[in-house]
Amino acid sequence: MGRSKMVNQVKVLWVTAFILLGLATRGAASFTPEIKETSGSQNFKGLDVSLDLKGTLDDLDPFSEKKASSSKEGPGSRREDMEEPSEKGTISFKPDFLRYKSDTSSDTIKTNSARLGFANPFVNAGLSGGNSPEVDKYKSHNFGTDLSLSFYPGAWSLGQLKNEDSDFRIDLGGGYTDTTDIDDYKGFVLKKFRRLPKPILVRKDKEITLHQKDVDATAAMSAFDVTLSGQYTQSHYDKDVDQIAVRTSKAVRLAGINSLVDGFPDKSLNVRADISVFPIVSPYVSFTRTQFKVDTLPSKIYDFGAYVDIKRVRLEFVYEKMTQEGSANTELTTIGASYRF
Repeated sequence: MGRSKMVNQVKVLWVTAFILLGLATRGAASFTPEIKETSGSQNFKGLDVSLDLKGTLDDLDPFSEKKASSSKEGPGSRREDMEEPSEKGTISFKPDFLRYKSDTSSDTIKTNSARLGFANPFVNAGLSGGNSPEVDKYKSHNFGTDLSLSFYPGAWSLGQLKNEDSDFRIDLGGGYTDTTDIDDYKGFVLKKFRRLPKPILVRKDKEITLHQKDVDATAAMSAFDVTLSGQYTQSHYDKDVDQIAVRTSKAVRLAGINSLVDGFPDKSLNVRADISVFPIVSPYVSFTRTQFKVDTLPSKIYDFGAYVDIKRVRLEFVYEKMTQEGSANTELTTIGASYRF
């Protein structure tokens, strides 16, 4: 992606953000700030700050008659029940800023990202972009798109596409992300040779640019108060990362986990179960298995978390454990809070 195209994409994202922020100040849209703090093994310290801006197409239509909301914001009200997309559609913009540092990182790793989305009861689509500023001569930027379609089999028997009383829903979708990694480090790095069993140190004296393309497939099924979901990601690279003297990326964000990992993913699978049977607390469990390139062994990540919804406030508590052969287990805890204005 050329620099001019990247600039144009950023302009579109920020213009939309200002429109939604303007609507929010006059009560026509919602905005939800959220903050998460993660800590754990190897002195890992992470901070994730985001702002979710939303506005419906009804809000943008001055001739539209706005209907009174039927949602009840009692102590046990769920955030998702209060934020169902409108029939005409809901536009959203979500910037996100993540920072982390640990004993294994040379400096504070940062990522900045944003997603511009559109959703109605049948379609959820988005454009995203982001970057990781230079740290230790390594930087990256990315852009992507995603799309999912929702189906309501319970309503089909009634001759309808969607029924308000339907407790059965299926979501199918996919996504594409293009990431450019730039390594300008000059010095000795490990490089693998086909005829040698292990990598050896070689001198790197020029900048290396690597393009990574991720293709996602997603699926989810909701029945009554249980949602089962999964995402499979296959990564492709424009160079053989096993044969070039490039350091592994330090800011890889995998689906289903709260932290960043380093490496070049090959394929990753995340499965998750959410339970919403309790009045205030919504627990979930998640499992992610990732295979990497460049002699990095596969990892398994387990997440056990819960949301607590009290009117417009949402709290989140997560325990995360990562296991990888040949390495000590990594254990992290995350505490998050958000408020919907």
